Amino acid sequence: MAKDVELKALQIVMEYEKSQGRDPRNDSPKRCGYDIKSGDRLIEVKGQGHPRGDFIQLYKKLLVKLGKRISQYYIYVVYDIKNKPKLKIIPPDIILANLEIDTTFLLRAKAYTDIPMIEIN
Repeated sequence: MAKDVELKALQIVMEYEKSQGRDPRNDSPKRCGYDIKSGDRLIEVKGQGHPRGDFIQLYKKLLVKLGKRISQYYIYVVYDIKNKPKLKIIPPDIILANLEIDTTFLLRAKAYTDIPMIEIN
């Protein structure tokens, strides 16, 4: 079921981009951090069967992969696919304004092997 929603969402976005005079290309098989390249837009498509668009999550790995191209990154949320599909377009400035920085600090064991051990009785 999820794959059907995803494919339908991708199809809807491709059609929408064509209607806007752009020439979209499906890059989802490349696993490059976005699903569609359309003009200068790098579009991530999120499909949801729910009647309202739920929250979405981006991962640090994706942001690193995009690098400076984050300013071209759009998220198209297609929701209520089972009934009457609706589209929300989240532009780069909204994405950047809503990013939360992960402040978790990870120290690997080999980074502190030279620090003397203290024996505790």
